[in-house]
Amino acid sequence: NALTVSTENVSQIKSKGFLDQHIYPTNGYGYMGFNHRKEALKDVKVRQAIAHALNREAIVQNVYKGYANVINIPQSKVSWAYTDDVDKYEFDKEKANSLLDEAGWKKGADGMREKDGNKLSIKFLASTPNEVNDAILAIAKGDFKEVGIEFLPEQMDFNTVRAKVKQADGDYDMYFMAWGLTPDPDPTTIFKTGGSQNEIGYSNAKVDELISKGLKARSEEH
Repeated sequence: NALTVSTENVSQIKSKGFLDQHIYPTNGYGYMGFNHRKEALKDVKVRQAIAHALNREAIVQNVYKGYANVINIPQSKVSWAYTDDVDKYEFDKEKANSLLDEAGWKKGADGMREKDGNKLSIKFLASTPNEVNDAILAIAKGDFKEVGIEFLPEQMDFNTVRAKVKQADGDYDMYFMAWGLTPDPDPTTIFKTGGSQNEIGYSNAKVDELISKGLKARSEEH
């Protein structure tokens, strides 16, 4: 039988004595999506600041306790196309504060950031029950507050989250979900402008160009 890896499952199998266990990495990843249609999140510096402000390692360890890793590309370590030779968004509150300053979001007397009379708030859709979302909610509120971002989680069932994310004018800023990937690392539907699964509204002409070139390139030996 296949089970999701957790310290409890591993301990229970070991305690039986007569069961063998084989731990396999999944070809997929969990992610926090940004709504790129929201004015504040259109600014790449704000999105980068949010990534630096959040202790992703703490979230992963809280849930998986050594059986998962933080990754910095939208690809599983299972894939031949995986690489760690990329810019990494390490947990760095000083960097997050610097990026928000550059983006024009200034801290007010209450320590929260404002720009043009608007607070920098993150409305986060959290499906429940979900242990990853539980960890995100526990960690993100404090992390974001320390750099002046208001974190406003809304918990609801998974189907409601899906429905809100699918709406082009969805009333949300961020959410957590997970992908299962195919052996061929083709991100066209997810990240290309107008892609059928590009519900977050991401659009980058350079990324579009590189996706097209990548699909035409010869396969590497692996």
